[in-house]
Amino acid sequence: YVSGVIFSVSTVGSIVGSIAATFFLIPHFPLPLILEVIGSVLLCTGVIGYILNGGNTRTVIPLMMIVATVTYFGAPTTQKQFVYSERGLYSNLDVEDSVYANKPARILRQGRMRSGIMNRENLEPLLGYMFYYELAPYITPSFEHALIIGGGAYLMPRDMLSLYPALEVDVVEIEPALKGIAERFFNLTDDARLSNYTIDARVHLRNTDKKYDLIFNDAYATDFSPPPHLITREFFELARARQTAEGVYMMNVLGTLATSTDALVYSAIATLREVYPFVYTFATAGTTTSGRQNFVIVGAQRDVDALTLPDKYRTHLLSPNKSSDSAVVFTDAYSPVEFLSLSALPKDAQQY
Repeated sequence: YVSGVIFSVSTVGSIVGSIAATFFLIPHFPLPLILEVIGSVLLCTGVIGYILNGGNTRTVIPLMMIVATVTYFGAPTTQKQFVYSERGLYSNLDVEDSVYANKPARILRQGRMRSGIMNRENLEPLLGYMFYYELAPYITPSFEHALIIGGGAYLMPRDMLSLYPALEVDVVEIEPALKGIAERFFNLTDDARLSNYTIDARVHLRNTDKKYDLIFNDAYATDFSPPPHLITREFFELARARQTAEGVYMMNVLGTLATSTDALVYSAIATLREVYPFVYTFATAGTTTSGRQNFVIVGAQRDVDALTLPDKYRTHLLSPNKSSDSAVVFTDAYSPVEFLSLSALPKDAQQY
């Protein structure tokens, strides 16, 4: 009888907890507060049960004080300082001041994903791949219209507008709050040459009649993988159809140089080769770096003489024959991006 009652109460609690968390708690309260309140309720419930069953209050009260002290005051200190936080349409949006690469940094997070990192002293991006748009004028003779997929902290479109006075930039970003956050905390200024679209990239490309000299895909679904529908052969075909005759396509992919494990990078290269006649891959941390790094993969419609590229980029260019036997061609019917991203990560990072 007792076990049946316990099981019934536990089942009812699970149902109520699931419904309350989904429809009430998570939509209305920050997760740290939810965890602290639930943890406190569970602790108090256990203590009450202990006392009601004859437990020694002189033992349990000091124990509760120790637990409370460790919980609320014993957390390790960090160099992070939260500047702003709001609930976005898809995730929590947090701006924090911290340190990155031994430099004072301002970081934008979408959930746990870092969407932009800016040096707080000189306001420059601290992620090196964001400068690779500078290759576009060396690859396409006309550089007047650009599309950025994934605005994040809007550091890339911000700097492009500053560097190229005649350039018009469109940004496709599905999170509507990010542009305002970029204006408040990442030095994005109002500019008539910047057009912002709160829409999915495929929908935008399907509906627009614009022709772009550069399309830079910086959209990410997690810290490790791009959205599966934005890395397929069909998507690249759509992108190429919305480019000028010698337009260039660039995308940021996180991975490693290891051909035996990192099929994501090489699959992205193989898929882009299905659509663009010339594909170039830049390892932003170096061509001999064994760890994870950002790769900028470029699809061009004409051959490019590597000697004409600036040295700071040319030295990061991989051999055009670099490939992996484990690479696949991503299609709308088969795009195992998340699986390939996870399989290339160290075991400890897979728990992230």
